[in-house]
Amino acid sequence: MPARDEVPQDRSLLGRLAGGAFKRRRSVLAGWLAIVAIAVFASMTWGGEYGVNYATPGAEPTAAAETLAAEFDGRSSETIDVVYASDTSVTDNRR
Repeated sequence: MPARDEVPQDRSLLGRLAGGAFKRRRSVLAGWLAIVAIAVFASMTWGGEYGVNYATPGAEPTAAAETLAAEFDGRSSETIDVVYASDTSVTDNRR
C-alpha cells in the first residue's frame, strides 16, 4: 500500500466532503438514522389521514353505489360474472 503522501488527494469541495464523511462515518450514519427517525415521527404526528374517495359526482361508480344503497341497502350477497362479446381479440389494437 502506498504511503499517504504518495496518493493524490482530491482537494475539491466534494472531495473534502467525501473525506470528512468517511473519517466520521459512524457520526454520519447516526445523523442519517436520526433524520429518518425524525421524518417518520413527524409524518405519524402531523401527517394526514390516508383514504380514497371514489364518490366523484356524476361518475358511473357513484351512480352504481347510490343505486345499490337505495335498492339493496348498500350491499348484496350475490356475485355476478360480467361477460362481453367482441368481433376482434381483446388484445387486438386494430380498429
